[in-house]
Amino acid sequence: MKKFSKFVVKARVPIFIVFLILIAISLYFIPKLKVTYDIYELLPNDIESIKGMNILNKELSHGAELIILYKTDDPYLVESLVNNLKTLPFINSITYIKDYQDISIPVELWDKGTSDWFKDGYFRIVVILNANETYNKEIESIKSMLPEGASLTGNDVISNELADHFAGSVEKYFLIGVLLVLIFLILTFPRIWGPIFIIISMISGVIINVAITSITKTEVYFLVNVIVSVLQLAVTLDYSLFLYHRYIEGRGKLDKELAMEDALIKIFMPILLSGLTTIGGFFALTFGRLSLFNQAGWILTRGVAISMLSSFLFLPSLLLIFDKIVVGKEHGVIPLSLGNIGKYISKYSNIFLIIFIIISITSYFGSKKVELAYDVTPFLPDNLESIKTLETLRDVYGETDSFYLISKKGNEGFLNTIKKIKEMEGVQDVLHYSTILDPTIPIEFLPEDVKNKFIGENYEVCFIYSKYSPNEEKGIELREQLKDFINENMKGEFYFTGESILLSDLGEIAENDYNKTSNISFYLILLIVALGFLSIFSPFILIIVIKSAIWINIAYYLLINLKTPFFIPALLNTIQLGATIDYSILILSRYQEERKEGLNPAEAASESVKWSSHSILTSAGTMILMTLPSALMSEIKLVNLTMGSLARGAFISSIVTLIFLPSVIKVFDKLIKLLSIGWNKKEV
Repeated sequence: MKKFSKFVVKARVPIFIVFLILIAISLYFIPKLKVTYDIYELLPNDIESIKGMNILNKELSHGAELIILYKTDDPYLVESLVNNLKTLPFINSITYIKDYQDISIPVELWDKGTSDWFKDGYFRIVVILNANETYNKEIESIKSMLPEGASLTGNDVISNELADHFAGSVEKYFLIGVLLVLIFLILTFPRIWGPIFIIISMISGVIINVAITSITKTEVYFLVNVIVSVLQLAVTLDYSLFLYHRYIEGRGKLDKELAMEDALIKIFMPILLSGLTTIGGFFALTFGRLSLFNQAGWILTRGVAISMLSSFLFLPSLLLIFDKIVVGKEHGVIPLSLGNIGKYISKYSNIFLIIFIIISITSYFGSKKVELAYDVTPFLPDNLESIKTLETLRDVYGETDSFYLISKKGNEGFLNTIKKIKEMEGVQDVLHYSTILDPTIPIEFLPEDVKNKFIGENYEVCFIYSKYSPNEEKGIELREQLKDFINENMKGEFYFTGESILLSDLGEIAENDYNKTSNISFYLILLIVALGFLSIFSPFILIIVIKSAIWINIAYYLLINLKTPFFIPALLNTIQLGATIDYSILILSRYQEERKEGLNPAEAASESVKWSSHSILTSAGTMILMTLPSALMSEIKLVNLTMGSLARGAFISSIVTLIFLPSVIKVFDKLIKLLSIGWNKKEV
């Protein structure tokens, strides 16, 4: 470590130049970052429903499905709009009222079955686009052709409008968060330039990390982009704070080079242990199958590693090069400490332990009862035109469900299966060439437009429409009934898919990911802390305390009776654990240090609160201030709830750690000593 510290000190100017070059290159690539707003992009490609959708896109050129809602009493205006749309080269098919009803007949005499296409003065038009990677230009072209009273919706339309709505938001939230953190540090640190250089070094890590994601052409979900950009700085700022404090302490008696060498040697292990525990929580997310977890895990893990390097390399170069202003004049600060509260916590440790147990048990069971939402549409801005149209569509027509049954050509039992599905209760309609034309007609003699709609080179498809909403009990029962029936009657290669099936798969995979990532993060951090403290029992205490804070955070949604997006519990069980376990480590480290100095358990508990509170409150304050802008300013509830949960998590973890952990450690002092190596030198 001495050689490394000497190298950093001597090579400070080249290191400084290298980082400036890396930052400049990174700023060039960041605007090229690919971001997706489609929730279904999170699903793994190896599941049957996604395979089916991919075949539908590639084989049958069945791309985005859009819906036009047209408020008019004149069906001929609808026909005129459809005819105009059919001139567009990217239109695969259009289905509307005329396909089911002679519009020359007065509306009052139309069949009852037409209520799926005309109801309460609204016409519904379903437009299928040719398959493409993106549909931005196509959607804008269709919008430009819509007359007054007509509006467009659909998953891709919502994603397109969400991208426009959210453009530039990440940068705005990040910069406001940085400004708030900088003000916070200046108010609580006696020197102005230290916090400025700390922030600069941490920003460099974030910029480099985001640029790597862009260079590797990884398409990230927009929420992952927010989490990574904001959270990386928030959770790694401690590393720079450790180094800065040690450097300033050393500068009181040493020259700048010796002070930096000494600081690097002393903070190497604390930063390494802190970084490894944080990485342990984030790395657990990489085991998730949903790309939301997988992407966030890999990018955050890499980000922490980059920030650690920045703390060991870039910040030392900044502090050494600008030493004169770094150690300049001091100013008054706002004290950030709990003072002598630790004495009361220590004195009534048994009472605090009982309260902690009650809170932990209550919040644990409360967190298990929180209702999760897998459809994220309700969490999107309701001022988007596509969302307004979707809400009107559901109000008028109800929330209907549809499926695709895709089969390899020549599969035995396919036509017979379709015939029986059409007769099933709850099935509104089945569209296939065999249900429109005589099924005995050879494929070669089918009209070209029919062939293109249902038959590809190797596969064919039928469309199944349900009478029920995908979320109502009958709708769920029908979906499962169709799955079972198709699996029993179909042979060969086939796929059953659709939006509600994708959501169902999303829920099932998310639940498995939650259990898997939570367990992995728990055991990884347990192992790291156990090795760091050479203790068997104390790691369990540290993790249970932070876990209790996580349970409280999740149970909050039960308290306010609010559905939470499905991914938030998994993120909290990994990110909040990895980001705030340092609070517990700091308390235990200080407690152990005081016990080695000869203090009794009560005194050590009191001192651990007194001397750790500033660092813990600073760390929690940083995380809260970085996440607060996006939590408060975003009109997207998905962002509000996610970032709000992380901000609240930092606050809860800091309070639970400072109030309850010292009591738990004091009560179990003897057991900790028994199950640890080198716990304390002498008993008092």
